[in-house]
Amino acid sequence: MIDKCKELAAYARSIRSRIIATVLLAVFCAGTVFAAATATYTVTVVDDGQVRSVITTRSDANAILEQAEVKVGADDKVDLSGFTSGEDSTITIYRAKNVTVSDGEAFTKSIVAAGTVADAVAKSGMTLKKSDVLNFSKDTPLKEGMSICVQVAFPVKVTADGKTTEIEVVGGTVEEAIRAAGVSMDKDDESTPAKDQPVTEGMQIRVDRVEYQLRTQTETIAFEKITEKSVSMYTDQRKVVQKGENGEKEVTYKDRYVNGKLVKTTVDSEKVLKEAVDQKTLVGTLRRVTKIKLKNGLTPISDLKVPSYVKLDQNGVPTKYKKIVDGKAAAYSGGWGTASGRKPMPGHIAVDPKQFPYGTEMWIVSSDGKYVYGYAIAADTGGFVQQKTFTVDLYMHSYEEACRWGARQVRIYVL
Repeated sequence: MIDKCKELAAYARSIRSRIIATVLLAVFCAGTVFAAATATYTVTVVDDGQVRSVITTRSDANAILEQAEVKVGADDKVDLSGFTSGEDSTITIYRAKNVTVSDGEAFTKSIVAAGTVADAVAKSGMTLKKSDVLNFSKDTPLKEGMSICVQVAFPVKVTADGKTTEIEVVGGTVEEAIRAAGVSMDKDDESTPAKDQPVTEGMQIRVDRVEYQLRTQTETIAFEKITEKSVSMYTDQRKVVQKGENGEKEVTYKDRYVNGKLVKTTVDSEKVLKEAVDQKTLVGTLRRVTKIKLKNGLTPISDLKVPSYVKLDQNGVPTKYKKIVDGKAAAYSGGWGTASGRKPMPGHIAVDPKQFPYGTEMWIVSSDGKYVYGYAIAADTGGFVQQKTFTVDLYMHSYEEACRWGARQVRIYVL
């Protein structure tokens, strides 16, 4: 009987243990569900650059901002790109700013905008093209009073190698536009307009491919013909005293090709292989004597006595003489002496001593046959020597006689 009671007591204890375990398990599970329902996470709120953290169980961004006591205005912008509900994440708020958007020319607009430079440009109504350039990067946050300038791209055309490419630029030089069109240029290539010129809207740029080629060839150097005067030959006589001979040279030319066409050739260098020999020809300066017919009954002007060895022909000119000089004679009178020491008088004449040394004897007549000056001796130096205007200057009896003579062509017989 006692054993039976012990078994009943043990059974009762086992039942109580199971009941207690079940109750404890139920309580533990209920606590776990409650804990899951009330989990928290951290949201970082970046408000116009100021950062705050919010520990929340809320899932809605607006509710989280309300919890953080952050108010958002009508023109403000809430960026939820970094927010994920239930996870540690970020809500970014851009506050509205007064900014100006301009293209630097016709368009200027003041607006209230929030976000980035790209947001402000979009709100201004201006459409950005890919080639337009901003003075700030597009993702730059807006600041109060910011002045945003859009450099509007304009079209230009670049033609090279038979192909025309249209591009859009905001400025710069022709060279920069060519590079932007994907066209490369060698050092000799040229552009129209020139590479350093500024580009303008609608400009048409042409690139010319320039190439230089050198070529060498042998050429003839033509001899020159040189003429020299000879006082021992008459004017109607000529004589080749040195025969001409052509030379030879090696010439290197530089050919300029533009877009494959030869447009210009210049001499790059020359090398003489054989010198040319000039041809020399002598031509006479002596005039053949033409006979002068003197008028009958002419009396010589000279007061000098004619030497006995001077014989005159029927025309009144010497039959024997060393040479004849045709020239021009002036006339003078007066004076107190001569360079040679002879006294001034008709017959003592002024000369160029280099042509007629003092003491040279002559017989002089006018070329027109109207005057016979007669026998004369070189006694003085003429004032005409420096100017080479006359051949001789004839002394006369008086000033009036000198004036009547004036300046005349004469023939001088050197005795």
